[in-house]
Amino acid sequence: MKTLTLAAFAIVLTACATTPAVMLKNDATGQIARCGGNTTNLGAPDGPLAYQLREADDEQCIKDYEAQGFHRIQ
Repeated sequence: MKTLTLAAFAIVLTACATTPAVMLKNDATGQIARCGGNTTNLGAPDGPLAYQLREADDEQCIKDYEAQGFHRIQ
């Protein structure tokens, strides 16, 4: 029972470490872009600091696309 509880807790923590995906569209070109929603951390540690870093990267991604004429569609 203890192992099952720890496994469930680990799954919940992993799910919480994923930033939400944001879809963007450029109406002039029809291109669709996605920022965030990454489920892999490419070797980066998990935890609150890692989440904040991914969140900051996602926000920069959104700003970069918005500067190119994209807008959020989700």
